[in-house]
Amino acid sequence: MTTALLLLSGALVLGRPPEAFSRRLFFLAALLGTIGEAACVALPWTSTGAGLWIYRFPPLLGISLPIPVWIPLVWGNLFVLFSALADRGEVRLRMLTVEGNGDGKEGEDGSDGGGGESAGYFGIVERAWRIVGGSLLVLYMLFLSTAISGRFLVIFLPLGFLILFRWNSLRDFLLFGIAAILGTGGEILAMRAGWWEYTTPLWKTAWLARWGIPGLPASLPMAWGISAVLLSRWARRSW
Repeated sequence: MTTALLLLSGALVLGRPPEAFSRRLFFLAALLGTIGEAACVALPWTSTGAGLWIYRFPPLLGISLPIPVWIPLVWGNLFVLFSALADRGEVRLRMLTVEGNGDGKEGEDGSDGGGGESAGYFGIVERAWRIVGGSLLVLYMLFLSTAISGRFLVIFLPLGFLILFRWNSLRDFLLFGIAAILGTGGEILAMRAGWWEYTTPLWKTAWLARWGIPGLPASLPMAWGISAVLLSRWARRSW
């Protein structure tokens, strides 16, 4: 519950006042995230018949549950938080672009004071960001194609191409990166605390063991990034 309360506080500080999008995103993430967690933990994904990971939590009122009761709250708050950070990042980048290329105010002669040039300059910066983000995503997808099993590639690669060729706005790439970094970083801290453990991690090295981390799946950043973009697009009803 401490983790859930901390995440809620972060979402309230960084997020906007409750609005239709935030409410939809929260409930979509809470519902689908919990269903996905249950499927990953309960279904036999490995050769030994185990799930993809195992939680290490005490039973609730003497009842052992496959997933913690606070999972819906964590999923909902996390994705509202990721969305708020992506929005702020996009706004900040726009402000920096305008500041670096004129203030965009109307001049005394009725001209736009450089606003049109600023808009055009931001378009160039946005395309550059998209090219960099797309290139990094392609390299990561190529790595995954050699590192994980085919049944997971069937899920990840089509969604990755969807991001590359359709969901490829600046906000999409910012959201993907924020979720991939913060989501994976949060899991590292949680595994270090002993809250859960993956059953078939790819990255299992002495360096990770030294930091108290049992191991990480190679697809973890992709899973967080794709989930954030997919749920955000669904909540915005922007396909």
